Order: sequence, then C-alpha cells, then structure tokens
Amino acid sequence: MKTKNILLKKKGDFRINQGGLWVHANEIQSPLSDFEKGEIVDVYNTNKQFCGTGYINPHSLITVRLITRKKNSLNTELIKNKLDDAYNLRKFFYPEANSFRWVYSEGDYLPGLIADYYNGIVVMQILTAGMDKLFPLIAEQMTKHFNVTGIYLVNDEPMRKLELLDSFRGYWSESKEKPEFIEYEENSIKYRFSPENCQKTGHFFDQRENRLLLKNVAKNKSVLDLFSYNGSWGFNAIKAGAKEVMAVDNSATALSQIEQNAGLNGFESKIQVKKIDLMRHLDFKEDKYDIIILDPPALIKSKKYFHQGYAAYLKLNREVMKMIKIPGWLISCSCSYHLSEKDFIEMLMKAGQKAQKQLQLIELRYQAKDHPV
Repeated sequence: MKTKNILLKKKGDFRINQGGLWVHANEIQSPLSDFEKGEIVDVYNTNKQFCGTGYINPHSLITVRLITRKKNSLNTELIKNKLDDAYNLRKFFYPEANSFRWVYSEGDYLPGLIADYYNGIVVMQILTAGMDKLFPLIAEQMTKHFNVTGIYLVNDEPMRKLELLDSFRGYWSESKEKPEFIEYEENSIKYRFSPENCQKTGHFFDQRENRLLLKNVAKNKSVLDLFSYNGSWGFNAIKAGAKEVMAVDNSATALSQIEQNAGLNGFESKIQVKKIDLMRHLDFKEDKYDIIILDPPALIKSKKYFHQGYAAYLKLNREVMKMIKIPGWLISCSCSYHLSEKDFIEMLMKAGQKAQKQLQLIELRYQAKDHPV
C-alpha cells in the first residue's frame, strides 16, 4: 500500500517505544494539513528511524494508530495473518464454540475494528477512518479464508462522528447471506437476535466465563438479573438450577428478546421479565433475593464525568445490597474504563457501609479470553 511519512517531535516516540499503538497530535512534527483522514503513514522519530506503519486522522486527538512495526508489511497478507491469529486464539480457548469476539481492536492489533462471530455471520463495528478505508480488504479476507457468509455493520457508535464518518447499520452489500435473525450458542444456551435492533454487536461475550460462576452457587436460589439485556446471566442461573429468575431492563426490545430466548431453551417457567428504568427506580423488597447480578452499561463515559458516574455506581450498589438475603451473593460489574479496580472496590465498601451490610470479597474477575488487552 502507498504510504506517506510523518516525523515525530523529540521524544514523541516515547509511547511507541513503550509498546503503545497511538500517536497524539501534539507528538507530531509534520504539518497535519498534509494528510487526509484514513491515509496510511510510516512513522519516523527525530533520528529518522522507522517506528511503524498505521493510519492517520488529522482531525482526531489520537492522530495515528499503528498496525505494524515492520516496514513495507501493511498488505493483504498482513491483514489475513492478523485475522488468522485472532481467530486461532479464540478457537484455542473455545474449540467447540460457534460464537465469540473475533477481533477486539487494539487488543488484536487491528485498532478501530470490533468483530463478533456468530456461526458464519460477522457483526462488526468500524470506529475509525483508517479502519473504514481498510474494510473492503478485511471483508474480502474474512469471506475468502474463513467460514463467513455475511457481514453486518453496526456503524452507529458516537466515536464515528469524532472521526467524521457517517452513521448507519446494514449488511455489507456483497454478503452471501443476510439473515433477519442471527442464531448462536454460548455455554450451551441458545440465543437469537435481530442485528437491526441489537445493542453494540449483539451479545456481550466479555462475560462468557464469569457467567459460569453461577454453576456453583445458583442451585435452588432466587436470582435478580438487573440490566439483563438478552437474559444471558439469568439463563446461566437457570441452567445451574436456580428456582426462579427475575430479569429487569428498561428496553422493551431486550425483554422481548429474553422471552424469545427463554422459549428456545425451555426456560419459560423459570424466568419473569420486568421493564424498569433502573437508573431512576429501584423498588424491590429488601432481603428478598439470594443472588443479584448488577451489570449496568458504562456509567462513566469520560474522565470529565467520573464523579457523577461514581455516584451512580455507589447508589445502585447500595440499593441492591439491601435486597440481598443474608447470606447472599452480589455479582457487581463495571465496564467503565475510567473506573479503576481500586476505585471500584472502594465504591463497594462505601455501598456496604451505607446499606449496613457486611461484605466478603470472594473474587475479582475480568473480561473473557476473547477480549485480550
């Protein structure tokens, strides 16, 4: 691929030398007006030493994202190999799985690309201008070398606006299959969803392994699944022998999906659904549930809103702790990048004090193996 060169300021290569993939605007010596968004660039330090190849967006604070550190290697073979490496890593950990997070952006050295694999159909988000330009090559390699018959693009994330990209959803025009509903399994539980109406890329695979924790604690227990989305936490609880599950979400679409998925698995008699805006209203009886799963969306969208988001986490966890029987289990989750592990534990301690509940921290867990960092 044809490339232009950019020159870094003195010590502008520090981040790259430390293993990072990003170059910020204030680290670049070359005039940014010389470049168009999405262009492929070779990055050089002030000593004219090659640092890597990536793509540039002069309108973005993260101006360059590296894809490779080998000169003249950003080509069809490299893209195929990166997809291959990512796919093989997932199949190593989940050899029997027909669904998983295939590409996790920088975690798989394909910055700006999120791709979930569903039994032959890929649901994908392209978040950056550079990856947007590389999409035809990625799609070609996916359909040519892997069992991929359709690619659905969920290109409506707010980040695309920052990259000056348009917003849309729909199947890639050259897809051989364009199913209205996508069917797959996770942890031997069946799911079905419409990509047109899904959140993110359809399923939250990051909790795959964490949901299996219920296998050891849910038997004969009453379970409350808050921010339940497609019911995956609740279904894993039922599979583990829970006597009853209440799934709560503010999305009517999500609740309808839970009922459909319950039917696919024969779980109808064990699960109830309830529509509540949990950020405004938590009206459940105290000391009622043996297990509560609290898995909200990211409540801290940026550093600017840390204190506001922290307060929201604190309030939710405090009220939820009041509803758990003694002894009982709380599985509390955060996917907020700006909430550190230390702050999260501190928040739980404060919530316990305010709820007048004694806590034991049993285990800290993270995202599943198909979400490498």
